[in-house]
Amino acid sequence: MRRRNGPFQPEHLGSFLASHRTIANRHGDFSDWHQGRARYGLWAIEVSDASWVRNVHAASAHLREFLLPEYERFPHITVHTFGFVTGPGFSQRSLEGPVERLKKASPPPFSLSLGRLSSFLSAPYFEIGDSKGVLPELRALLSQGNRDDGSEPYVPHLTVGLYASEFPTRDVAEILCSFVPEPTDPLMVNKVCFVTYETGAIAGPLSVLYEFDLCRASNETGPREAGNEIP
Repeated sequence: MRRRNGPFQPEHLGSFLASHRTIANRHGDFSDWHQGRARYGLWAIEVSDASWVRNVHAASAHLREFLLPEYERFPHITVHTFGFVTGPGFSQRSLEGPVERLKKASPPPFSLSLGRLSSFLSAPYFEIGDSKGVLPELRALLSQGNRDDGSEPYVPHLTVGLYASEFPTRDVAEILCSFVPEPTDPLMVNKVCFVTYETGAIAGPLSVLYEFDLCRASNETGPREAGNEIP
């Protein structure tokens, strides 16, 4: 890979470059974290728009040399991390509060825009444009009384993958900045989903268990498939 000489300080990657190296991810069981609890849940927006998905796939290919293989999660925008959905401290009633708040607030469908390619130390992502500030409002509705401690600032993003090793951030940033995305239309958001993943699979697939339909006057929520319940 060819590297440029001289100063290289893209403004949106300032904090990323300041850390000098990315964080290495690995496939593993992570039992010290999950302590036998099999699944973890979050509220998210599933991204299925064809041009958005093509951009995610193209960015993944563009960054292939840096990324952990076998990243299986479908494109999504996390709104709020819920916590473990198995084991002590969890019951089906844990979801009733967020759902009731969504019903009461009755948020309408809204649109988001796809921004430039950026990066956390652990993962590259697309920035998400939210001109009306809907995502923080949804996050507030879903997080009241929940286990997300809110210690980190919320950054709306669309993850591309996970870094496989401790790479120099300057090298990664140059490749990030050389990516040319396909033009996209705004993403129309009609649903908010509750999804879970296997805690022993850092890049394993997401399962959509519940969908909250923003288009329905009744704002009903329910499983994607009949009889599908949170384990």
